[in-house]
Amino acid sequence: MTANEWFLSALKLAGWLRAGQTAIPAEYWSDTLEDANRMLKAWAADGLLVPVLTEDTHTLTAGDGSYTWGTGLNITTARPTEIVAAVIRWDDDSETDVRVISQMEYAKLGDKTLTGTPNRLCLVRGTSSDTIYLYPLPDAAYTLVMWSDKAITAISASSDTVACTGEMQDALVYGLAVRRRIALGAPVSQDLASASLTSKQRVENQAAMNKTRPVRWAGRMTILNG
Repeated sequence: MTANEWFLSALKLAGWLRAGQTAIPAEYWSDTLEDANRMLKAWAADGLLVPVLTEDTHTLTAGDGSYTWGTGLNITTARPTEIVAAVIRWDDDSETDVRVISQMEYAKLGDKTLTGTPNRLCLVRGTSSDTIYLYPLPDAAYTLVMWSDKAITAISASSDTVACTGEMQDALVYGLAVRRRIALGAPVSQDLASASLTSKQRVENQAAMNKTRPVRWAGRMTILNG
């Protein structure tokens, strides 16, 4: 869902917008944005990160099988919490899967000087940067496309996308609805407070159990809800 869709749902649930409204009045937008970002920051402080499914593309260098990831490094975008899928994308837009493996699986691979079309990828996390390792080493300048979970830290525009599971969407909507009512000095019903708490706990439990993951389906990304 987009930030606009998130805010619309929360404001309707909070009782500030009517059903069927598709636009947020300007006087509501900035305050709702501020509340949303405060909530994201508070959740992050509690260890609950809101994931955004992100696509990154990087052109490989022949003979080079490792690439650093972080500010000013080979891949300069925000570091992922997890790479969930990867492909080599060809000029005709067809794709060849690259399996994401663990460090243990990578360590067990054979001759790591072997060259060819990479079919394995391992992410090694670091303190200030990460490194991806490919096997075999690329023998040409292939286009590597990776889909990963990254933690969203702030919303800045109505078009910003929070591409998460249905359970996370519920937690975001209910949580923001509660915050908006509190901010405007309105009472929070027991049902709304309970729904907000329950939906957030459900997401926390799922994160702890490591059960919900985006998956590739028919060559592209989709989300499984629970």
